[in-house]
Amino acid sequence: MNNKQNSPNNMDANPKKYRLQAHAHLKRELSMDDEQVINVLGTLSVPLKASLQSVEKAYKEQDLKATATTAHSLKGALLNLGLDELAELAKTIEQTSATGERVTHVKRLVYLQEALHHIIREED
Repeated sequence: MNNKQNSPNNMDANPKKYRLQAHAHLKRELSMDDEQVINVLGTLSVPLKASLQSVEKAYKEQDLKATATTAHSLKGALLNLGLDELAELAKTIEQTSATGERVTHVKRLVYLQEALHHIIREED
């Protein structure tokens, strides 16, 4: 598949867009106002960071089982925020790790880290 826009692992898109996506998803799905969304994203900042750090740690330690498990948790958190594209990245990490494939995920992890930075930042 050469069309990067249709690729679930497209990392060419601007990661700043994910904050707007999460914001819109929470407003639409949970009928939240802007202030509530900002509070929820602030509250989720610590667990989201911790979840990504757990994936990174397991990956660096080459613990494929832990990488798969922690990537699965991160995927769920991202889906709850309506961030399907980022969840696809976590899913790729999860699935390749679960099957024992030794695939490099450095670019995916860096992209997830950058995207999460934009999602949970405090200023608008």
